[in-house]
Amino acid sequence: MKKPYDFFYLSRQYKNAIRGVLLTSVGSAIGVASSIIAAPVISRLYTPEQYGIFSVCLTIISFIVQNGMFRFEDSLFLEENEANINAMCQISFAFAGFSIILSSIALTFWGKQIFTVFNIGYLP
Repeated sequence: MKKPYDFFYLSRQYKNAIRGVLLTSVGSAIGVASSIIAAPVISRLYTPEQYGIFSVCLTIISFIVQNGMFRFEDSLFLEENEANINAMCQISFAFAGFSIILSSIALTFWGKQIFTVFNIGYLP
């Protein structure tokens, strides 16, 4: 007899949803754990002023990368067609690469001015 709580009898959509939630949770946990492990090492390498500049730069880079994909990665969970999912992944990576290249060029040519506007100390 089919039991409603038995995982093997769940529909394909529910299995995909559970798999997606687990993958997202594990990925987030690995990201948090790596930052917790790296924080003491990085804080020993830099002076407090340099560590503050590093964390501000890391925050700016995280913001650029997250918004650089224009939230296409969130729409992957809504799409059911595999060909569309692959196309959306490629678009998302292309936008991320474009935003990283664009921000790298901006920091290369106008880094001192950008740091001055945000009142951040500049490391040569």
